[in-house]
Amino acid sequence: MYGSERHLLDIISFFSKSNDVALISFAKGEMLKYIENININTFHIGWLPNINIFLIMLRHVKLNKPELIHCHQPKATFIGSIIGRLLGIPVIVTIHSKAYDHVLVHNNFFKKIVVYLFHKITTYISELLASKIVYVNKTMYATASFKYKSIYIANWLNPNLELNSTKKLATSSNVNFLSIGSITKAKGYDLLFDFFEYLKINSFNFNANIYGDIQGDLYEKNKERLLPLKEVVFHGFKTDLKQAYREADIYVLFSRSETFGLTYLEAMSQGLPIICLDLDELINLIPNDNILVKDIEEAYFKLQKILNNKTYEYISQINTKRSQEYFYDDKMKELHLIYENHITK
Repeated sequence: MYGSERHLLDIISFFSKSNDVALISFAKGEMLKYIENININTFHIGWLPNINIFLIMLRHVKLNKPELIHCHQPKATFIGSIIGRLLGIPVIVTIHSKAYDHVLVHNNFFKKIVVYLFHKITTYISELLASKIVYVNKTMYATASFKYKSIYIANWLNPNLELNSTKKLATSSNVNFLSIGSITKAKGYDLLFDFFEYLKINSFNFNANIYGDIQGDLYEKNKERLLPLKEVVFHGFKTDLKQAYREADIYVLFSRSETFGLTYLEAMSQGLPIICLDLDELINLIPNDNILVKDIEEAYFKLQKILNNKTYEYISQINTKRSQEYFYDDKMKELHLIYENHITK
């Protein structure tokens, strides 16, 4: 699942225990398999937004008369905020992504402009009409257009993922790298492949395990160059990665954009040192002693400095400690207060 899907699933799981929760779904994705195990009503409508979809959703919401609407992702926040305003129902929107994030997957310059403007405009309208805006990104919250009705609630750790104790550097000669995320340019997999090639050229002993679904043509374009990299194993998409985290030595991913960086947080909770680009979002999340860099050459040289037991264990310890700031129950309490404040108004 995408981070935003897991985010929504956690909210539904928590609040459905003591509240009447219903879900309107635009697409039949991975999350719906888990929703089946939760006792809620699910109403599925088409993926492509049009006037008919809008009217169907409007009638459904009007018929069910919810006390509160909480919307996630651009299409839902846009349509949901309009419906909430029309029906006089409080609407909370959670902003999971920036317009820039949606541009990264496109190559055509004009398409990039259209996509960027579309997301900018629809997000602005959603925020304008919403009763409350929740940001999972601290930088986006700091620059919010409607600060008076905005709040920052960071993402949280998977409640099923227990904190690991401080890791020790494995005694084997190979360093075990772990990477998790859809194989796209946005997630920086082309840079990751460059990094692994650089390690091999410099006779660095390593193994790498990659978990994530293949999207777009990045993997196919790089297939030939990956053939000599026998150290790199692609496992595809998997849901339970506890063992993968536990067996790894270092988490590495060169995302070009992150709204929060959930897999980095999960890796930290398992005591793994992190290698990533120095994005503002990740600088806010990840302690400085990890490897936050501008390019793969810098990553390689900084990697050498943490491959001793004392430094490695220190980073492992501070990462585990930082991850404790993102416990699931604490974030649900924050969200519960917002719900109560808007339902009782």
